[in-house]
Amino acid sequence: MNHSKHSFLLTLMTLFFAGMLGVGSLISVAPIQAIETSAAPVKSASAAAPSSTDECDPNASLVGWFVTNSQAQIYNQSTTCTFEGGLAAYRRFDTIADHQQLYDWTTGAIGPGQTVTFNITVPACAAQIDLFYGPVLMSMQGQDYNERLLAVRNLLGIGYCARSCPDIELLGFTGITQGAVVSGTLYISAEINGISPYAVAFNLSGPATINHTEYVAPYFFLGNNGPQANGWDTDAYPEGLYTLTATSYADFNQPCSTISVSFTVQRTELTPTPTNTATATPTNTATATPTNTATPTATATATPNVRLTIGLSSFVQAQNLNSNESAVPNVDGFVKPGDVISYTITIQNRGTAAATNIQVSDTLSAFISFTGISMPLPASSSERNVLRWQRPALAPNAIWIIRFEVKVSQSILGIYTLIPNDATVKSDQTPLLTSNTTLHIYDPAIFPR
Repeated sequence: MNHSKHSFLLTLMTLFFAGMLGVGSLISVAPIQAIETSAAPVKSASAAAPSSTDECDPNASLVGWFVTNSQAQIYNQSTTCTFEGGLAAYRRFDTIADHQQLYDWTTGAIGPGQTVTFNITVPACAAQIDLFYGPVLMSMQGQDYNERLLAVRNLLGIGYCARSCPDIELLGFTGITQGAVVSGTLYISAEINGISPYAVAFNLSGPATINHTEYVAPYFFLGNNGPQANGWDTDAYPEGLYTLTATSYADFNQPCSTISVSFTVQRTELTPTPTNTATATPTNTATATPTNTATPTATATATPNVRLTIGLSSFVQAQNLNSNESAVPNVDGFVKPGDVISYTITIQNRGTAAATNIQVSDTLSAFISFTGISMPLPASSSERNVLRWQRPALAPNAIWIIRFEVKVSQSILGIYTLIPNDATVKSDQTPLLTSNTTLHIYDPAIFPR
């Protein structure tokens, strides 16, 4: 059996920033020792072997389990098929799954009836350890193992891994070039090499100004709704020379590198210069000299627009929102039954016109329940675990902040559970937009009964 192994050893730091980039913050974590535990197989290794009619189905043939945090085994119940499997560690910088970075991994063949042991090195900081079949994922951006995942562990370590500027490189822009003359809708993004930054902040200056911050790849100027970039409609802005800059951040107050590009927005076509043509000069004829008349120049007027953005953040706390005392944090990202999670939804209108009939909703996981505490109070909903808020209008540059609390269900006690959450917003002028996804994890190995 051949094993391929690669190790990425980087050091970084993470914090969420609230006021500067318009999203609520996470409480920092206290150092906690890495936990080494063993677990029973996720399936019974003595299950009946698949017949030849299974046609080498890895989901029916493979059973995986952890021995320790850094060692796991996969048993192949098939009598005829060989599969590829592996074990990988991903460093965690925050609760955003797309930000995870591959740290160490190993893969190998698992022959018929074989049990193969996989060993890796795990980082001292927070990490997710995945046992899987098929090829390793070199990046978690926009993808995960899904049905290929045989077992998973999330380790607290000493807290979230830290970012540093040397690990984040801004390569340049796509969708725009230096000195270009443009019109219509542009789809501009900043390309990153290395680990995912805490954020990328865009600043547009010129006849009009726009500030926008992206927290999750792809890093589009003005953001995206799922795979579709929002795009910048230059026809709604004055003509002239613009400069766009993008700055990467390792932390909310730690800017790293900056790139910039200058271009011209121009919708009017240039009038070609007429070619001089020789004409016969009349003899002894007085010619009146025409008087030059100034031609009025059209002034470009920006069309008012509405551009909503939405962000979601969370932290685990011991006090409720009505208390005057400071919240006592648990470990961010990890929860146990009975914990209270405080969510903050931040909506901002970055357009030039007021948004009307703004509707925000949050469909809660089955493993959490609304405590009844919310600022403002949500509108009533007939749907179970669906919270809704409404607002008649949101002025340009105005920010609407919604905070509410949920409690982790006691029903998950002893059961490894993932609790994702996201929120949506829409208005009369904008389609449905979805926030980033936060993730909290209950691991009985970390919080035993």
